[in-house]
Amino acid sequence: MNLEDLILLGFLQGLTEFLPISSSGHLVIGEWLLGMDAPGVSIEVALHVGTLLAAAFWLRREVGLVLAEAWDLVRGRPRNPDGWLIPVLVGSVPAAVLGLAGKARIEEAFGSLQAAGWGLLATGVILVAGRARGSLERVALPTALIIGFAQAAALWPGISRSGATIVAGMVMGLSGPTAARFSFLLMLPAVGGAALLQLGGLPSAAGAVPGMGLAAAIAVSAVVGFLCVRWVGRLVEARGLAGFAPYCLGLGALILLETVHW
Repeated sequence: MNLEDLILLGFLQGLTEFLPISSSGHLVIGEWLLGMDAPGVSIEVALHVGTLLAAAFWLRREVGLVLAEAWDLVRGRPRNPDGWLIPVLVGSVPAAVLGLAGKARIEEAFGSLQAAGWGLLATGVILVAGRARGSLERVALPTALIIGFAQAAALWPGISRSGATIVAGMVMGLSGPTAARFSFLLMLPAVGGAALLQLGGLPSAAGAVPGMGLAAAIAVSAVVGFLCVRWVGRLVEARGLAGFAPYCLGLGALILLETVHW
């Protein structure tokens, strides 16, 4: 895999991670259009680290509050009922369990263009509910769990993690900005955990990938992702996410027309 391909994939990852159109699906499609041998989930997780850094920087205040809550918990201090820590932990459980239980099947799906097409169709259907409006600013534990199951569904390529989790939050009554912030907070342990799980497989999967090239791709992903995440937060409040549904439905249908023998 050459440097230009890696940079392009990093740009694609940064552009599509926070938009509700599935970065994983677009990476699979991008690899296919470039005629690349699919590098597997390890490289794709590495590119997600760039957008993880973007989200962590954008949410640095919330991340600081979560870390402070964790420190208070360690010291035995009373829990803040309006804090983010426990909802993030509860919301992280479904993806962690499903990711470990279905690791082999998920990795197989990441090499399938057809799987990405079906996932994009599912995203389009999910986004139809993206006009939901709520006003709640506190994430209750049942809401966190529902959003967590939405994040678990997005382990499948083509299903947008941001789209599924933000829509789930708004359907459960959260305001758009709160749903977006919780979605991106929930991303941090999910992507961080996935990156740790893939550390062992990264060297073999990236055998033909120059280390500096991968680092450059991650940097591009981080910068582009940071520019996008700031815009998406405002977009959710102003218009919701349903406007992205036709794009996902159309792209998913095109991919399936190319890959499925009806």
